[in-house]
Amino acid sequence: MIAQLSEEELELAAQSSYAYWKYSQSCSSPSSELREKMAMREANRYFLAANRDQSKALEYLRKTCTYRQETRVDILRACFDKDFCFANEQDRDLAATFRARILQDTASQPIVVHGRDKADCAILRIGERHCSKTDDQEFLTTQLYMVERALAATEANSMGCQDMMVVFLDAGCFQSKCAPSRTILKELISILQNHYPQRLKTLLVLDPPLWLRSMYAVLSPALDKRTRQKFQMAKGKKAKRRVFGEIVKEEESDMEDELDLRQYTSEVPFHCSYDEYRQRDERSRETMHRGEVLVQ
Repeated sequence: MIAQLSEEELELAAQSSYAYWKYSQSCSSPSSELREKMAMREANRYFLAANRDQSKALEYLRKTCTYRQETRVDILRACFDKDFCFANEQDRDLAATFRARILQDTASQPIVVHGRDKADCAILRIGERHCSKTDDQEFLTTQLYMVERALAATEANSMGCQDMMVVFLDAGCFQSKCAPSRTILKELISILQNHYPQRLKTLLVLDPPLWLRSMYAVLSPALDKRTRQKFQMAKGKKAKRRVFGEIVKEEESDMEDELDLRQYTSEVPFHCSYDEYRQRDERSRETMHRGEVLVQ
Protein backbone atom coordinates (compact mmCIF):
# COMPACT_ATOMS: atom_id res chain seq x y z
CA MET A 1 0.00 0.00 0.00
CA ILE A 2 2.75 2.48 0.86
CA ALA A 3 4.24 1.90 -2.60
CA GLN A 4 1.37 4.04 -3.91
CA LEU A 5 2.29 7.00 -1.71
CA SER A 6 4.36 9.91 -2.98
CA GLU A 7 7.69 10.64 -1.30
CA GLU A 8 6.08 13.52 0.60
CA GLU A 9 3.14 11.36 1.72
CA LEU A 10 5.53 8.59 2.77
CA GLU A 11 7.46 11.03 4.95
CA LEU A 12 4.29 12.46 6.50
CA ALA A 13 3.00 8.96 7.26
CA ALA A 14 6.31 8.02 8.89
CA GLN A 15 6.21 11.20 10.99
CA SER A 16 3.14 9.90 12.83
CA SER A 17 5.86 8.32 14.97
CA TYR A 18 7.19 10.96 17.35
CA ALA A 19 10.50 9.14 17.64
CA TYR A 20 10.93 9.14 13.86
CA TRP A 21 9.88 12.80 13.60
CA LYS A 22 12.33 13.79 16.33
CA TYR A 23 15.11 11.84 14.65
CA SER A 24 14.30 13.49 11.31
CA GLN A 25 14.87 16.90 12.95
CA SER A 26 18.47 15.96 13.72
CA CYS A 27 21.41 16.32 11.39
CA SER A 28 21.09 12.72 10.26
CA SER A 29 18.59 12.05 7.49
CA PRO A 30 16.52 8.90 8.16
CA SER A 31 17.20 6.01 5.82
CA SER A 32 14.58 5.01 3.24
CA GLU A 33 14.25 1.66 5.06
CA LEU A 34 13.39 3.37 8.35
CA ARG A 35 10.97 5.74 6.62
CA GLU A 36 9.14 2.86 4.96
CA LYS A 37 9.04 0.88 8.20
CA MET A 38 7.42 3.73 10.14
CA ALA A 39 5.05 4.59 7.28
CA MET A 40 4.01 0.93 7.12
CA ARG A 41 3.05 1.03 10.81
CA GLU A 42 0.76 3.98 10.14
CA ALA A 43 -0.66 2.36 7.00
CA ASN A 44 -1.45 -0.82 8.93
CA ARG A 45 -3.58 1.13 11.40
CA TYR A 46 -5.66 2.49 8.51
CA PHE A 47 -5.85 -0.94 6.92
CA LEU A 48 -7.37 -2.36 10.11
CA ALA A 49 -9.67 0.63 10.59
CA ALA A 50 -10.95 0.21 7.01
CA ASN A 51 -11.74 -3.47 7.67
CA ARG A 52 -8.81 -4.53 5.49
CA ASP A 53 -10.09 -2.62 2.45
CA GLN A 54 -6.82 -1.42 0.94
CA SER A 55 -8.30 1.21 -1.37
CA LYS A 56 -10.27 2.82 1.47
CA ALA A 57 -7.27 2.63 3.79
CA LEU A 58 -5.10 4.37 1.21
CA GLU A 59 -7.72 7.08 0.71
CA TYR A 60 -7.99 7.70 4.47
CA LEU A 61 -4.22 7.69 4.92
CA ARG A 62 -3.75 10.28 2.18
CA LYS A 63 -6.38 12.50 3.78
CA THR A 64 -4.51 12.26 7.07
CA CYS A 65 -1.23 13.19 5.41
CA THR A 66 -2.94 16.31 4.07
CA TYR A 67 -4.51 17.02 7.46
CA ARG A 68 -1.23 16.74 9.36
CA GLN A 69 0.46 19.01 6.85
CA GLU A 70 -2.28 21.66 6.84
CA THR A 71 -2.78 21.75 10.61
CA ARG A 72 0.99 21.79 11.21
CA VAL A 73 1.18 18.95 13.70
CA ASP A 74 4.97 19.40 13.63
CA ILE A 75 4.64 22.93 15.04
CA LEU A 76 2.08 21.73 17.58
CA ARG A 77 4.54 19.12 18.86
CA ALA A 78 7.33 21.68 19.08
CA CYS A 79 5.43 24.68 20.41
CA PHE A 80 6.94 24.41 23.94
CA ASP A 81 10.36 23.20 22.82
CA LYS A 82 12.84 25.98 23.58
CA ASP A 83 15.54 24.33 21.46
CA PHE A 84 13.46 23.73 18.34
CA CYS A 85 14.70 25.53 15.24
CA PHE A 86 11.67 26.99 13.46
CA ALA A 87 12.03 27.43 9.72
CA ASN A 88 10.71 31.00 9.69
CA GLU A 89 9.00 33.70 11.72
CA GLN A 90 5.57 32.52 10.61
CA ASP A 91 6.18 29.10 12.17
CA ARG A 92 7.48 30.75 15.32
CA ASP A 93 4.32 32.87 15.56
CA LEU A 94 2.12 29.80 15.02
CA ALA A 95 3.95 28.00 17.84
CA ALA A 96 3.30 30.98 20.10
CA THR A 97 -0.40 30.85 19.18
CA PHE A 98 -0.59 27.13 19.97
CA ARG A 99 1.27 27.71 23.24
CA ALA A 100 -1.09 30.48 24.34
CA ARG A 101 -4.17 28.38 23.52
CA ILE A 102 -2.90 25.40 25.51
CA LEU A 103 -1.92 27.43 28.55
CA GLN A 104 -5.28 29.19 28.55
CA ASP A 105 -7.29 25.98 28.22
CA THR A 106 -5.32 23.98 30.80
CA ALA A 107 -6.00 26.76 33.29
CA SER A 108 -9.65 25.69 33.03
CA GLN A 109 -9.17 21.93 32.94
CA PRO A 110 -6.22 19.81 34.12
CA ILE A 111 -5.07 17.37 31.46
CA VAL A 112 -1.80 15.50 31.62
CA VAL A 113 -0.09 12.27 30.59
CA HIS A 114 0.33 10.45 33.88
CA GLY A 115 1.14 6.76 34.36
CA ARG A 116 0.86 3.75 32.11
CA ASP A 117 -1.27 0.64 31.87
CA LYS A 118 -0.08 -2.96 32.22
CA ALA A 119 1.00 -3.05 28.58
CA ASP A 120 2.97 0.23 28.85
CA CYS A 121 0.38 2.33 27.04
CA ALA A 122 0.41 5.90 28.36
CA ILE A 123 -2.57 7.16 30.34
CA LEU A 124 -4.01 10.56 29.46
CA ARG A 125 -5.80 11.87 32.54
CA ILE A 126 -8.41 14.61 32.19
CA GLY A 127 -9.89 16.38 35.19
CA GLU A 128 -13.17 18.22 35.54
CA ARG A 129 -13.62 21.48 33.69
CA HIS A 130 -14.31 24.47 35.94
CA CYS A 131 -14.99 27.29 33.51
CA SER A 132 -18.42 27.94 32.01
CA LYS A 133 -16.96 29.42 28.82
CA THR A 134 -14.91 27.27 26.46
CA ASP A 135 -13.01 28.66 23.51
CA ASP A 136 -13.39 26.02 20.80
CA GLN A 137 -9.95 26.54 19.26
CA GLU A 138 -8.20 26.51 22.62
CA PHE A 139 -10.00 23.31 23.59
CA LEU A 140 -9.33 21.54 20.28
CA THR A 141 -5.65 22.55 20.15
CA THR A 142 -5.11 21.35 23.73
CA GLN A 143 -6.82 17.99 23.20
CA LEU A 144 -4.79 17.24 20.07
CA TYR A 145 -1.53 18.38 21.68
CA MET A 146 -2.10 16.08 24.64
CA VAL A 147 -3.09 13.17 22.37
CA GLU A 148 0.22 13.61 20.54
CA ARG A 149 2.06 13.62 23.88
CA ALA A 150 0.27 10.50 25.07
CA LEU A 151 1.13 8.61 21.89
CA ALA A 152 4.75 9.76 22.10
CA ALA A 153 4.88 8.52 25.72
CA THR A 154 3.45 5.14 24.73
CA GLU A 155 6.08 4.81 22.00
CA ALA A 156 8.83 5.65 24.50
CA ASN A 157 7.42 3.49 27.33
CA SER A 158 7.13 0.41 25.14
CA MET A 159 10.19 0.99 22.94
CA GLY A 160 7.90 1.16 19.93
CA CYS A 161 6.02 -2.07 20.69
CA GLN A 162 2.72 -0.31 21.55
CA ASP A 163 0.89 2.49 19.76
CA MET A 164 -2.29 3.11 21.76
CA MET A 165 -3.28 5.31 24.68
CA VAL A 166 -5.66 4.99 27.61
CA VAL A 167 -7.82 7.95 28.63
CA PHE A 168 -9.22 8.55 32.13
CA LEU A 169 -11.85 11.29 32.46
CA ASP A 170 -12.61 12.25 36.06
CA ALA A 171 -16.16 13.57 35.78
CA GLY A 172 -17.27 13.44 39.40
CA CYS A 173 -17.46 17.22 39.86
CA PHE A 174 -17.91 18.07 36.18
CA GLN A 175 -20.87 20.45 35.81
CA SER A 176 -22.87 20.54 32.58
CA LYS A 177 -22.47 24.32 32.25
CA CYS A 178 -18.70 23.80 31.92
CA ALA A 179 -18.93 21.23 29.14
CA PRO A 180 -17.54 22.11 25.70
CA SER A 181 -20.15 22.52 22.98
CA ARG A 182 -21.49 19.44 21.23
CA THR A 183 -20.28 20.96 17.94
CA ILE A 184 -16.63 21.05 18.98
CA LEU A 185 -16.90 17.62 20.64
CA LYS A 186 -18.23 16.17 17.39
CA GLU A 187 -15.36 17.82 15.50
CA LEU A 188 -12.85 16.34 17.96
CA ILE A 189 -14.41 12.88 17.63
CA SER A 190 -14.27 13.18 13.84
CA ILE A 191 -10.59 14.16 13.87
CA LEU A 192 -9.64 11.34 16.24
CA GLN A 193 -11.57 8.71 14.29
CA ASN A 194 -10.36 9.83 10.87
CA HIS A 195 -6.78 10.79 11.64
CA TYR A 196 -5.86 8.72 14.73
CA PRO A 197 -7.38 5.30 13.97
CA GLN A 198 -6.52 2.35 16.20
CA ARG A 199 -4.96 4.70 18.76
CA LEU A 200 -7.53 4.61 21.58
CA LYS A 201 -7.28 1.52 23.74
CA THR A 202 -9.75 2.45 26.51
CA LEU A 203 -11.66 5.55 27.57
CA LEU A 204 -12.71 5.28 31.20
CA VAL A 205 -15.15 7.85 32.57
CA LEU A 206 -15.05 8.04 36.36
CA ASP A 207 -18.21 8.92 38.30
CA PRO A 208 -20.17 10.14 35.25
CA PRO A 209 -23.07 12.45 36.19
CA LEU A 210 -26.45 12.04 34.54
CA TRP A 211 -25.93 14.92 32.10
CA LEU A 212 -22.69 13.36 30.83
CA ARG A 213 -24.33 9.98 30.33
CA SER A 214 -27.08 11.76 28.39
CA MET A 215 -24.53 13.61 26.25
CA TYR A 216 -22.78 10.33 25.49
CA ALA A 217 -26.10 8.89 24.32
CA VAL A 218 -26.40 11.81 21.90
CA LEU A 219 -22.80 11.64 20.64
CA SER A 220 -22.37 7.86 20.52
CA PRO A 221 -24.07 7.45 17.10
CA ALA A 222 -21.14 9.45 15.66
CA LEU A 223 -18.75 6.77 16.93
CA ASP A 224 -18.02 3.61 15.00
CA LYS A 225 -18.84 0.31 16.72
CA ARG A 226 -15.20 -0.48 17.44
CA THR A 227 -14.73 2.85 19.24
CA ARG A 228 -17.94 2.53 21.27
CA GLN A 229 -16.70 -0.80 22.62
CA LYS A 230 -13.69 0.98 24.12
CA PHE A 231 -15.82 3.21 26.37
CA GLN A 232 -16.22 2.26 30.03
CA MET A 233 -17.88 4.01 32.94
CA ALA A 234 -17.19 3.40 36.62
CA LYS A 235 -19.17 4.98 39.45
CA GLY A 236 -18.28 4.59 43.11
CA LYS A 237 -15.12 3.50 44.91
CA LYS A 238 -15.65 -0.23 44.49
CA ALA A 239 -16.23 -0.04 40.73
CA LYS A 240 -13.33 2.34 40.22
CA ARG A 241 -10.99 0.15 42.27
CA ARG A 242 -11.95 -2.89 40.19
CA VAL A 243 -11.47 -1.16 36.83
CA PHE A 244 -8.22 0.47 37.94
CA GLY A 245 -6.93 -2.94 38.99
CA GLU A 246 -7.71 -4.32 35.55
CA ILE A 247 -5.96 -1.50 33.69
CA VAL A 248 -3.22 0.10 35.77
CA LYS A 249 0.00 -1.39 37.11
CA GLU A 250 -0.07 -1.88 40.87
CA GLU A 251 2.95 0.34 41.43
CA GLU A 252 1.43 3.29 39.55
CA SER A 253 0.88 6.30 41.79
CA ASP A 254 -2.26 8.39 41.93
CA MET A 255 -2.24 11.70 40.14
CA GLU A 256 -1.10 14.53 42.37
CA ASP A 257 -3.81 16.82 43.71
CA GLU A 258 -1.80 19.85 42.65
CA LEU A 259 -0.49 19.62 39.10
CA ASP A 260 2.00 22.16 37.84
CA LEU A 261 0.75 22.23 34.26
CA ARG A 262 3.12 25.01 33.24
CA GLN A 263 6.01 22.85 34.39
CA TYR A 264 4.56 19.88 32.52
CA THR A 265 4.25 21.70 29.22
CA SER A 266 7.45 23.72 29.40
CA GLU A 267 9.90 21.44 31.25
CA VAL A 268 8.81 17.81 30.93
CA PRO A 269 10.12 16.25 27.69
CA PHE A 270 7.34 15.71 25.15
CA HIS A 271 7.58 11.90 25.34
CA CYS A 272 7.68 11.68 29.16
CA SER A 273 4.75 11.26 31.51
CA TYR A 274 4.39 13.79 34.31
CA ASP A 275 4.73 11.31 37.17
CA GLU A 276 7.87 9.65 35.81
CA TYR A 277 9.52 13.02 35.27
CA ARG A 278 8.66 14.12 38.81
CA GLN A 279 10.02 10.88 40.27
CA ARG A 280 13.21 11.25 38.27
CA ASP A 281 13.50 14.88 39.37
CA GLU A 282 13.06 13.89 43.02
CA ARG A 283 15.72 11.16 42.71
CA SER A 284 18.04 13.69 41.11
CA ARG A 285 17.51 16.16 43.96
CA GLU A 286 18.09 13.40 46.53
CA THR A 287 21.32 12.42 44.80
CA MET A 288 22.43 16.06 44.68
CA HIS A 289 21.58 16.48 48.38
CA ARG A 290 23.60 13.36 49.32
CA GLY A 291 26.51 14.75 47.34
CA GLU A 292 26.30 18.08 49.16
CA VAL A 293 26.24 16.26 52.51
CA LEU A 294 29.29 14.24 51.53
CA VAL A 295 31.14 17.39 50.46
CA GLN A 296 30.30 19.06 53.77
